[in-house]
Amino acid sequence: CHHPIPSLSLLPAPAVSAAASPEAMQLKVVLPSGEVNVPVEPNSTPGHLKENLKYSIRVPPKMIKLTCEGRELDDMKPLAGEPNNVADGAVIVCEAREGVPEEDIAPKSAPQPTMIKKEEPPKPKKPKKDVVRPTLADGDVKKEKTLAPGHQAWAPKSAWLEASSKKRQMAFLRIEALDEKKAYPENEDTAVILALGDPQTSPVWTAVVSDLEIGERAKFVISRKALDFNPEGLAPDDSCSNWEVELLRVIEVDDVLGDYQQLLELESAG
Repeated sequence: CHHPIPSLSLLPAPAVSAAASPEAMQLKVVLPSGEVNVPVEPNSTPGHLKENLKYSIRVPPKMIKLTCEGRELDDMKPLAGEPNNVADGAVIVCEAREGVPEEDIAPKSAPQPTMIKKEEPPKPKKPKKDVVRPTLADGDVKKEKTLAPGHQAWAPKSAWLEASSKKRQMAFLRIEALDEKKAYPENEDTAVILALGDPQTSPVWTAVVSDLEIGERAKFVISRKALDFNPEGLAPDDSCSNWEVELLRVIEVDDVLGDYQQLLELESAG
């Protein structure tokens, strides 16, 4: 069974740096795979925590349920305030909500009805073996114009994009589907967090992030066909060609098993 790894923590909420502030609370999060200690700021929310836990439980944030002492936590209210009242050292249980497909949760769970995302009509479900990650062609991702300049250059590390690697790069993004008038995430205080090269997300997102400096916001035209691959609901997948994307930051993380299933950030010493 899974045991916590000393000196490692789950990716902290966006409001928390790798070196947590003196006011940070230490929470014990109980996942289907085991327990892990997570530092969080008292004013961060369960919504922040869900965005980071999606890579450990492998379901979209809105399909994650967080409870403390049997009470479900309010996504939008601070952890330490009413009505959540989460204290330092509290135990948070993280589980998938009813309706998440069986393959997306613990292997021994009872079969669940297929989750229907958003408010779109249900699509015929393809057998899993037929879902193939697209390969990008010329013109699938076009950067039309920069809307706000960046302040720091960076580059993806090609070795870390391979299927098997002990290191990954995680991008923190704000994304807007212009045709659908939808913003991701809905809460402006947090960010969409994506692992570059993740085989469970469309390659368009790695291409978009690679074309941005830290802090830059730009408009992209993205092929709908290339975008329509999102088997685990980890990234936006609206039927939309026009997007605005802002790259907030990129961090380096450890991939415990080398397969994108458990991504951890080393806490800074001191």
